[in-house]
Amino acid sequence: MEIPNLPIPTDSILLTHVVVASDVERSAAFYSDVPGGETVRAGEPSIVIQTADGWISLDVGGGPTDHQPGVVLVTPDPDGHLIEVGQMKPGWG
Repeated sequence: MEIPNLPIPTDSILLTHVVVASDVERSAAFYSDVPGGETVRAGEPSIVIQTADGWISLDVGGGPTDHQPGVVLVTPDPDGHLIEVGQMKPGWG
C-alpha cells in the first residue's frame, strides 16, 4: 500500500493508534474535523487518518484470521469502557 505524504521520521518513531469502531465513517469525520486529521485511505473495513505526528487507523475489528487464529478485536461494549484485544477464550468463534 502506498500512501502519499507518508510522515516518515528520520530521528524518532511514528505511532499508529488503532481505534475499533462500529461506524468507521462517523469516527473518521470526528478525527478529521476535531483534531484536523486528513483521510489518506478510505473505505470499510478500515480508514486511515494522518495527523501532524502519526496515524489513526479506524477499523471495524474482527477475527480471528488465518495468520492469528487465537486473536479477536472487538468494538467497545455498550457502556463504552471495554476493548478486548488478545487471545480467544475456549468456546469462542
